[in-house]
Amino acid sequence: LVELALRDRRYYERSGGGLTVSGGEPMAQYQAVLATLQLAKKAGLHVCLDTCGQAPLDRYLEILPYVDLFLWDVKATGSELHRDLTGVDGARIDRNLISLADAGASIRLRCPLIPGMNDSPEHLARIAELGRTLPGLTGIDLMPYHSLARDKAGKVGMVQDGLPRESATQEQITNWLEQLAALGCERVGIG
Repeated sequence: LVELALRDRRYYERSGGGLTVSGGEPMAQYQAVLATLQLAKKAGLHVCLDTCGQAPLDRYLEILPYVDLFLWDVKATGSELHRDLTGVDGARIDRNLISLADAGASIRLRCPLIPGMNDSPEHLARIAELGRTLPGLTGIDLMPYHSLARDKAGKVGMVQDGLPRESATQEQITNWLEQLAALGCERVGIG
């Protein structure tokens, strides 16, 4: 993987890009991810890790020297909703995020928002709080739901029960941005 990424080194140097390790959840393949990150940093590549944050904290702290930027999912606020949407209560994810930020990590929050599911005022307030208080935060990307994934899943025989049929509207997106701005949240974009 690193050899393949190095083919585009000149492009990365011009664009500010590099290697992003994502998945699924890359931390589920921890040993392979650690080895890849170590090789990438040794080769001088900028490295991002896209994660949901559910792995053990010691693993995140072990890879911290090899990651320039963590892309961190913030899917839901509140343990019940988080469990309903993801199968886990989110407590470990929150602790890991704060611990990693306190350890000096650069972090960019990625916040998928699905109308009627996880776009409550409480969730937006938590995103705003993280935006105001997390050290090392480089920004926040709102990722509005779009029905493309639902349509694609249907074409391959997967059922996407519970997801809206329609994408988030521009009005909803504008409302989310306005709510965050009113809560003092800065550096928010649409991902």
